[in-house]
Amino acid sequence: MIAHRVGRTLATGIAASALLVSLSACMSARSDQSLPGMGTMECGAGALEGRIGQEVVQGAGGTSIGGVAIDAPGTIRVIAPGQPVTQDYNPQRLNLDVDASGRLVRPWCG
Repeated sequence: MIAHRVGRTLATGIAASALLVSLSACMSARSDQSLPGMGTMECGAGALEGRIGQEVVQGAGGTSIGGVAIDAPGTIRVIAPGQPVTQDYNPQRLNLDVDASGRLVRPWCG
């Protein structure tokens, strides 16, 4: 009777350990340990934090913030309030959230 309980407890403990190990493997699969949309600053978003509140203009000649052209390693996406966007994660894409007047609210990678 006691051996049966010990065996069952041991089996439960092993199963729980295996589950934790597999979950931790999933968590460490991303190298930057960040959530999609809150990626690292590899897209150049960190350099634009000081430009929050400035006007963003996107046209055929490129994208500018406060009248200064910006360059990014990947694509640049300007996102207006309520605008639908794809949810795919691209760490090289620079996203620029703007308010209703076109001023920069938040630069982020993803």
